[in-house]
Amino acid sequence: MRIVLIGMSGSGKSTFGRFIASLMEVPFIDTDEEICKKYGDISAIFSSAGEKTFREFEEHEALLAAQNENCVIATGGGMVLNQNAMKALKKGGLVVYLYCDADFLFERLKNDSSRPLLLGEDKKQKIEEMLKVRGELYLNYSNIVLNEGGILQSRNLLDSEPEIQLGALYLEFLKAFEKRVYSKYSG
Repeated sequence: MRIVLIGMSGSGKSTFGRFIASLMEVPFIDTDEEICKKYGDISAIFSSAGEKTFREFEEHEALLAAQNENCVIATGGGMVLNQNAMKALKKGGLVVYLYCDADFLFERLKNDSSRPLLLGEDKKQKIEEMLKVRGELYLNYSNIVLNEGGILQSRNLLDSEPEIQLGALYLEFLKAFEKRVYSKYSG
């Protein structure tokens, strides 16, 4: 089974993806990491070649990743803007949206200077604007939505060690997956 993680930058796709891939004993593919290996640093790509070129690299890596049947794929936050890439990733895959609200994302990203689309003055406003543009796409492409901030907050795990947070998300993922399978085959 291919599991594809989508969501905003900072939502935890890479961290959670590595965690579930290791538990499932399947390969993990991070499309942003693949881009960096082949083409260089993402910020450098944005500054030298522009966002359009980066999106072309992103689509190429998504189409390559989609050829794998048993794996976990973490996508870049803007992958949902590419219909071709998302169609390929979704075909035969389970798409999981790691939802985080703007406040939660801002707290995670306020000191992060590695994300080119969030550089500049009002980072929180940029996050909110990106969520407005991408939010509906994330929901439309996803089979399962995990409210990461809500899960961690409701269990008082926001300040817990990462392993504990990942464990809670994994349990929530399993519950959502079982519910999806049960509803698909029960009626």
